[in-house]
Amino acid sequence: MNGWDLILIVAFTAMGVVAIWFPLMILAVLFSGWWDLAKRFPKRPPADVYKRGVGSVFFSPIFRYRGVVSYAADHDHLHLSLPLVGVFHEPISIPFAELRFFAGDRKVMGLTPVEVDGRRMLLSRAMIQREALVRRELGTLDESAERELFPADADHNDTPPHDSHENTNEHPHDDPARQQPSTTRREPISAPPTDPR
Repeated sequence: MNGWDLILIVAFTAMGVVAIWFPLMILAVLFSGWWDLAKRFPKRPPADVYKRGVGSVFFSPIFRYRGVVSYAADHDHLHLSLPLVGVFHEPISIPFAELRFFAGDRKVMGLTPVEVDGRRMLLSRAMIQREALVRRELGTLDESAERELFPADADHNDTPPHDSHENTNEHPHDDPARQQPSTTRREPISAPPTDPR
């Protein structure tokens, strides 16, 4: 492979990116809902960030940003961005006050249904876990959403309390630990008689 071949490969690759990737990103940002949220909630500098990571945002069955969304959560905002693949995708800073939890019909492992500015979508649970806990402690979390976010606790709360003193199938004599020691006196075993011969 000579130098001209390498130049042609790079040129065709760049043309492919421009001809295919850029139009796809334009369609995604316009029709997914990202553009509207970015205009409604423009980027703000994060303050006192308590969690960072990379997660997923699903706007619809077609427009899914799976495992490519960089996020930072502070006490007031959830900051979202697409630093590597999101051409034309401006960063978003969603106030937690504008975020509503609800029990969604779409069940996706590790994602939580939320509504922001009238738009429903799915977010990685790690992005909003602390906010959900805060609302739960304050008693402002919708009951159906709480059951979806904390299913183990909901199942535990639905279980009637168990009274340790109430057990209808056990009897003291069935448990060896509960049996009283025997008071019958046992006679000592005498040695067998010896033959005088």
